[in-house]
This record gives sequence, structure tokens and C-alpha cells, in this order.
Amino acid sequence: MYEELSDATHSREAWKSAAEATKTNLDDWRAKYELSQLTPEIKADTEAAFKRGAQFAKQQMINAICDLATNLKVDAPLEDADAKL
Repeated sequence: MYEELSDATHSREAWKSAAEATKTNLDDWRAKYELSQLTPEIKADTEAAFKRGAQFAKQQMINAICDLATNLKVDAPLEDADAKL
């Protein structure tokens, strides 16, 4: 029972630490976003970075679809099966 309590406490602390780190990261990104709204140069740079990221994601998706289509196994119909139809 002590072991289960210890595991639960450790798990709770790990989740709490992760939540605090995520909140800090979110606060950093919010500050960067707010700064980007105030400075035209940073705003343009931020928009360009998002466009590059979106283009990269599109290219990755296209590559994944091409790879999927290339590796798709399609069996050719047998001549006997065609004759029975």
C-alpha cells in the first residue's frame, strides 16, 4: 500500500512539473506573439516562419502520400478470373 501511495505521489509530482513547464513554454510563446504584433519587422519574420513551416508540412504530406502510393501492393487480376466473369 505504501508503494502504491509512493507511485501515485511521484506520478502527481511528475504531472505537476510537466504542467508548469508547459505553462512556462506557453507564456514564452504568448510573449513572442505579442511582441510580433508590436514590431513590423518581427511580425513579418514571424509570418514568414509560419509560411515556411506550412510549406514544409505540405511537402512532408505530399512525400508521405507519394511513398504510400508507391508502396501500395495491388495484385493484377488473373486471366482465369476475367474469363469467368
